[in-house]
Amino acid sequence: FLKNLELSENQSFEYLKNVYSTILLKDVVARGKIRNVVFLENLVAYLADNVGGVEVINIADPNNPFVVGYVYLPDVAEAITTEGKYAYVSNYILGGVQMLDISFPPNSNIAGYYKRSGVFALGVSVQGSHVYIGDGIAGFQIYDNLFITSVEDLNKNNSEQLDIYPNPALQSAKANFITTTNSYCNLSIYDLTGRKVQEIFNGWLDAGEQTFEIKSNQLKAGIYFVKLEINDQVRTSKLVISH
Repeated sequence: FLKNLELSENQSFEYLKNVYSTILLKDVVARGKIRNVVFLENLVAYLADNVGGVEVINIADPNNPFVVGYVYLPDVAEAITTEGKYAYVSNYILGGVQMLDISFPPNSNIAGYYKRSGVFALGVSVQGSHVYIGDGIAGFQIYDNLFITSVEDLNKNNSEQLDIYPNPALQSAKANFITTTNSYCNLSIYDLTGRKVQEIFNGWLDAGEQTFEIKSNQLKAGIYFVKLEINDQVRTSKLVISH
C-alpha cells in the first residue's frame, strides 16, 4: 500500500508513526474510558536533551511514551520551561535563550530568541513578563519577556558571528569577525570554569574585517570559549584544542 503511494522512506516512516499513534490513542481511550480525547492528544512533555535540541514526547499513556517532534537548536539544550504557547530553552553558549512556539506540539518551531549577554545559559524560568536566566560566570540575569529577536534577525546575526578556524585547533587558529564602526574590542579565551586563560587583543579597531591569531599550542587540550566584547555587545564561540 505504501509503495503504491510512492512515498519516500521518511514519508513512509511518518505515515506509519501516525497510524500507530492513532491506534494507540484509541486503545488508551477505550481502556480508560476517557472523554476528553483532544486534551489527551495534546498531553506532551518537552525534554531538553543536553545535546542539540528539544524532544516533544507524547505522554498520554505513561507506560508508552513516544517522540512526536524534535526542534534542532544552535547549541546544547541545558534546561527548558513552558509558559502558555511558548517554551523557553537555555541554549548554552551559542544559542542564548531560544523561544519555541509550541501551540501545535508535533510541529514546534523556533519563534525567536534572546541575545545572550553572558556566557553560559544553563537554567531558565519564566514569571509574567520576565525571563530569569542562570548564566554561569555571568551570574543571574533578568530579560524582558516582551522583546525577542525574530528568526529573521537570528539568521542575520549568525552571519556576523565570531568565527574560529580551524576548529578543532592544533598549533594555532584564527579568530575572524567584523566591526561595523570604529570600536573598542576585547578578545579573550576562557576555560570551562570561566577563568581567563589568554587575552588575544584589547584596544580600538577600525571598521572592517578583523583576523587574530590564537596560539592554541600555549593551552592544554580541551574545550574553551573565545569571548569577543565589542562596545556593549558580546559574541562567543567554542574552541576545541587537540594536540
